[in-house]
Amino acid sequence: MAEEEEEDTNAQLFRQMRIQRKREEIALKKQVLEKKRRDHERSVEKQLDVHVQEFRKGLEGFARRYGRDMDKDTTLQQTFYKLCARVGLDPVLMAQSASVESASGGNRKQYLYSVGVAVLDVCAARRDFDGGLCDIDVLVDRIQGRGGSSLRDERKSVVRKDILAAVEELAVLGHGICVLNFDGKDYVKSAPTELSMDCTRLLELFHTWEGRFTRREAMDALQWTEQRVADGLSALAREGLVLIDDPGEAMPRLYWCPAVQYHIRLAL
Repeated sequence: MAEEEEEDTNAQLFRQMRIQRKREEIALKKQVLEKKRRDHERSVEKQLDVHVQEFRKGLEGFARRYGRDMDKDTTLQQTFYKLCARVGLDPVLMAQSASVESASGGNRKQYLYSVGVAVLDVCAARRDFDGGLCDIDVLVDRIQGRGGSSLRDERKSVVRKDILAAVEELAVLGHGICVLNFDGKDYVKSAPTELSMDCTRLLELFHTWEGRFTRREAMDALQWTEQRVADGLSALAREGLVLIDDPGEAMPRLYWCPAVQYHIRLAL
């Protein structure tokens, strides 16, 4: 009887030892698998870093090779900017030299570059509406509400002077972006087409006349000939900066500037 009990006890101990070894083997396998997983993740991260660096060099080369084409083609320009933004690269930095990247005040410059990218995105999104002339207050409002950025919290505190400084940085690239000031009111022009002095004067008149006037009113206000006014308004209309309302023979043709009209509505 005692021998049977001893055999049962030994069998139980043997089973417990087997179970314990099995548990240890499973734990060891888990450790090995976890190590392999971490090694794989580090390998993937290194590969991604290499790919990003290669892609960055490719973008830099593209910017150097086709920079002038982007100056003339807004679609190509905006596609380039959006492509950079989607992979977390700054298109402004892509076009800047290494000396600029290493300049003093890097944090401030990086912030302005981020604001500059946001300015370009907002201007591109609104171009069908305003033709590339955007009220700076609209930019402040839109940029403060943008998400999906590591600088989102900083953008919530963006003010006019930040946008003006960012546009100044962008203007160095020669893509046609600049600030136009009409009677103390700032507008950002993002369309790459250079505006003539007559076009700029007409835009200023739109601001003075709350965003709309007739051809005769412009002739009287500026003391220009009808042909000169017509040429300037036609050029602005081709760029999408001015809309034409033709009510018919009984009423004179009316010209509207969407960017200024939007500014007037904001002020009400």
